[in-house]
Amino acid sequence: MAQNYTLRAHIIPAQRKPDDSELSSTLYSIEAGMALSVLLPLGFSLFMALSLNRVWSLYLAMQLLSNLRNFRTLMIPSSAMAVLEMVDTISNYKLVD
Repeated sequence: MAQNYTLRAHIIPAQRKPDDSELSSTLYSIEAGMALSVLLPLGFSLFMALSLNRVWSLYLAMQLLSNLRNFRTLMIPSSAMAVLEMVDTISNYKLVD
């Protein structure tokens, strides 16, 4: 650093004071954003937990339906009612009740 180095003060202009309505609208938007960032992932995880069982049964039923050409060579479980019920409910599939 050079000898006799001096710092000059910079004058900072005064900032305007926010209005109460401006401040409350800013706080409201921050609050809404925080609520959305908490509730949106929670709702999505709840939706996925409830519907994953149905999606998995849909996938397995689609595998069964894709092999209907090979029905004579297909190994059918002893409980044929379970297979028939799965094939019947595949046409009435709903993601949400």
